[in-house]
Amino acid sequence: MLTERLTQIESILTLTGNPQSIQLTTQLAHGALIIAMEAYLWDTVAYWVANDEDTLRNLVATNKDFQIKTLQLSKIFERVEGLKAEVELYLQDLVWHRLDKIKPLIASGLKISVPDIDNLMREVLVRHDIIHRGGRTKDGEPIEVSIDNVRGVAGMVQVFADAIEAELALRYPASVSEDIF
Repeated sequence: MLTERLTQIESILTLTGNPQSIQLTTQLAHGALIIAMEAYLWDTVAYWVANDEDTLRNLVATNKDFQIKTLQLSKIFERVEGLKAEVELYLQDLVWHRLDKIKPLIASGLKISVPDIDNLMREVLVRHDIIHRGGRTKDGEPIEVSIDNVRGVAGMVQVFADAIEAELALRYPASVSEDIF
């Protein structure tokens, strides 16, 4: 799905028209890259939580949000039976572009090494200004995003996902994760 989305975004970059429309389209393509990365991360974690008991256990045991939850002994069986659904709901509500929070969740939950996020976090901030400030900085200056910049971000997202997939292949050698994503 990520590869398909990256291909679609690349095709947007070939559109022609007036310069203002091209700049807006380029900004939106940039935002779409971050959204595609978020979807990839959510899909990946949700898949392993749903299909691997150890991953579910790791995520619950190491996640601070789950560590602070209380449990009444009288509800233990009800809670255990609904645990997977509770974790899946938790994952659905996460803000997946908050890579600073997502990286430790993935690392501890999936027990994999997650690549450096610094460059991607800078692009998440650019996306924030594009989406939430109408393509302007907090000082009101227009965000200039070039087609080459968008292609560079696409490359960063692909390298990031490839590194995660390589880690998943080591962690879950009998899996078919490459066929899924």
